This record gives sequence, structure tokens and C-alpha cells, in this order.
Amino acid sequence: MNNAKKLDDFKRGLETLITRFVESIRPTAVAQHLGASGGEPLEHTTRAYFIDHLLIALGWNLKDPGGDVVEEARVKDETTLFLDFLGVQPETRAPTMIVEAKAWSKPLVTPSKATVSSQSSAAKYDRQALIAAAIEHAKRGGAIEQSPVTSEWAEWIGKLTDYVRVTHRNSGHVVSRAVLTTGKWTVIIVDPDRQFENGGIVNAEGILIYEFDDFVG
Repeated sequence: MNNAKKLDDFKRGLETLITRFVESIRPTAVAQHLGASGGEPLEHTTRAYFIDHLLIALGWNLKDPGGDVVEEARVKDETTLFLDFLGVQPETRAPTMIVEAKAWSKPLVTPSKATVSSQSSAAKYDRQALIAAAIEHAKRGGAIEQSPVTSEWAEWIGKLTDYVRVTHRNSGHVVSRAVLTTGKWTVIIVDPDRQFENGGIVNAEGILIYEFDDFVG
């Protein structure tokens, strides 16, 4: 099967997955199928009914305990950190990817009020640059309330920074990708060793953002 055929099959499968998920979270369907009272799905529901299936569609062996994805992976530091998904090499169990799932309705990155109030900053920060600036801020140990992104996103970036560093320190291996996703959007950070570790240079070009319209239309 050639790459074009694989991509076409994936896009059709993703479109079907999206359609089914969106239909399942309609207020009348939620109560019947998800045991909820309506409204936007929470993180657990998003993971179980969409992100799990998305990872499987991408070729990850999610359901096999000895497969290449560990759910709720525990990483020991001063406290125990829980990673939503940790991709690993099946033979060596070396970490390869960190995926953090967020609730379906969570917004894509937006600037903080302080950033918006600065005309020069607001003009120069696109989404990739905003995330890059937030990573740099977290690496310096900057306060959440002073981050160039909203406090929610600052917390996510701070935790992802910790996850990448602690995973590297504990295993001796650096993951090749760090991912934040709601299903509606996905942010992929390439080369986390350089992006998150002290001494590395954060590069906005290594931050990839995908939304539904990029694949389905």
C-alpha cells in the first residue's frame, strides 16, 4: 500500500471517527450512551471515546498491556507524576512519546491578558510562537501568572516540561515527541530534548499545530 493510499484511508477513518464522536456527545445522545447529563465531554470521556481510537488509527498498540503505549504511566520524581499516555519501544520499554489529553472543549492556545495588552507582543505572537515563549518561560521557572499564555495553558506547559525532563532523567532516554491534544486540536512538539531541557533553544518551527480542518473536509 503506497503512502498516498494510507493517508487517504487515515483521513476517511478520522472523518468517520469525528462524525461518530460529535454525534455521541449531542445532548440527547450523551445521556443514553455516556451516562452524562449533557454539555461538553470531560477529559475522561474525550480520551475513552476519541483519543484512544485516534492513537489506534495512527498505528499505536494501545490495548495490549505489552504494547507500545502505556496509559496512566507513573514517573517517579519528588512526587509521582501520571502521564496520560507514554509511547515506548516494545522490546526495551524505552520512552518515545508523551501524550497529554485534555477535555474536548478546552481552547487552543491563547495569549494572556498581559500579552494582549501589549500591542508589540500581540502583533508578533502567532500560536507556535506563543507556545515557544511559554516553554521558555517555564524553563526559566517563571510564575504561571506571568506566562505569555493563559494560566491554564501555562500549567499544561509547565507539567509537560516536568514530564519530559523527569522521563529523561529516570530512563536515560529522550522522547522524540511531546503532544497535547483535545481531539479538536493537537499540538506536537518535535525534539523535546532541545525544546524543554535547560540549555536547549526553543524553536517555534518545531511546534506543529493541527485542527480538524487540516485533515477532514
